[in-house]
Amino acid sequence: NKFTNTTSAAVSAFTTVSIVYFNEVMKFTSTQVGICFLLILISTIPGGLFANWLGNKTNPITSLKLQLVVFIVANFSAFGILSNEDKVAETYFAGVVWGFLIGWFYPTQNVIYSRIIPAGQESQFAGFFLYCGQIMTWLPPLVFTAMNENGIKLQYGGMHLNVYLALGLFFLCLMQPWEECLEDSKENKMVTDHVKVRQMFEEDGEVTNLEG
Repeated sequence: NKFTNTTSAAVSAFTTVSIVYFNEVMKFTSTQVGICFLLILISTIPGGLFANWLGNKTNPITSLKLQLVVFIVANFSAFGILSNEDKVAETYFAGVVWGFLIGWFYPTQNVIYSRIIPAGQESQFAGFFLYCGQIMTWLPPLVFTAMNENGIKLQYGGMHLNVYLALGLFFLCLMQPWEECLEDSKENKMVTDHVKVRQMFEEDGEVTNLEG
């Protein structure tokens, strides 16, 4: 869930960071900001469809690794190119790319987590997933604001979101292969270990109510 902490924080902060960036650097009007976010919203649809196709073609973990790499490259490129208010068309195009990547990210992340949850523990882990997705959302906007207040270019403030995406990619690479994750989920190793401990106590003649 360290992966969820960092990547969700970066993607969630994108809305806050981008609004400030559009207003301060691109000098967008409220209408232009609305158009850009409409493009982002619409572009999430093909992003979600692509996520489904690629997840079936490979597996969700591989798909998400690729998504994070593309997202990092896109952020570096977009915030590097969008340096002044003359680049309106480029900003709209960047919005389409960002929307596609966001639409690719969320369903793939949710598929991974939902498929590896042990049977019978869905409610517990669902709550834990929501907690992990929200616990660090304050950090990227705080760092972005601090960079802005200290006179650092907002371009670098936008690019700094890649730090969290890169950390998420690192933790994702530490996961077991997808097939092993599914096998562990089917075997429900947490319950199996619980039963083994109970049997150990029973064999020692110390029957303990481990169920609480």
